[in-house]
Amino acid sequence: MPLDLLEADFLGDLAIDTHGVWEVFESVRLHYPGCDDSEVRKIGEKYLARWIEKEWIAVADKPLYPTKVVSLTEVMEFLKKHSVVSTSYLEGAPSLDITETGLKALPETPNKAVQRTRFARR
Repeated sequence: MPLDLLEADFLGDLAIDTHGVWEVFESVRLHYPGCDDSEVRKIGEKYLARWIEKEWIAVADKPLYPTKVVSLTEVMEFLKKHSVVSTSYLEGAPSLDITETGLKALPETPNKAVQRTRFARR
């Protein structure tokens, strides 16, 4: 399945440098304007779950800020524990890097996608 606009945008940026997990939610706010924080969280977690399943992302070896989160399972637990608050920067938040598999999923021209955003708003 081709990348949607948010995926091409975020993963394209992630191919350049490390991003905090909260930046996934910032991308959701950009690509899904008008969503409240609860919707942003749900949509962002769907993207993260997809990228984890596809093995496109990993916890950064060198996080942007100190964190104790070292696995993708712990990333999802962190988000669940902190709920909507984790959709913005939060002390201890983990950082993400793209994997080699993720790089291969990117189109030749990053930030170009053929499909609109994939998750419907409720």
